[in-house]
Amino acid sequence: MAKLLHGKKGDPLLRVHSVTYTADAKPILFDTSYYRADKYSFKSTLTRDTH
Repeated sequence: MAKLLHGKKGDPLLRVHSVTYTADAKPILFDTSYYRADKYSFKSTLTRDTH
């Protein structure tokens, strides 16, 4: 992974798992992405439907 991201072995990574859903709540895309921790920062907003 370090070589693919042009980093060094042992450098920290950010791993992000995500799922994309259709309008009727069916999952259509599952993704795992890796980012160099020294190049990215993340802010996430989580929402939840009320039932």
